[in-house]
Amino acid sequence: MLRDKITYRGELEDTPPQNPRGPVEFAVTLDQTGVFSMSQMIEYLTSSRAGDMFDSKEDFTQALNIVLGKY
Repeated sequence: MLRDKITYRGELEDTPPQNPRGPVEFAVTLDQTGVFSMSQMIEYLTSSRAGDMFDSKEDFTQALNIVLGKY
C-alpha cells in the first residue's frame, strides 16, 4: 500500500494553478490489485485469441492505460 499527496493540476496544465491559500492537495492511497508482465501484454496484443487470455478485460485495459498513459 502506498500513501502520498497529489497536487491538483487542471487538464493540460504543467504547473498547479496559483491559489492564495497554497496548492490544492489530495491524499491518495494505492493498493496493488494485480500484476501483469510486459510479456503477457505483448502476447495479448499480438494474439489472434486475445479474448481467451485473461479473466477480466477491464483489469488488462486499466494496465494498458497506466503503461501508455491517457493524454
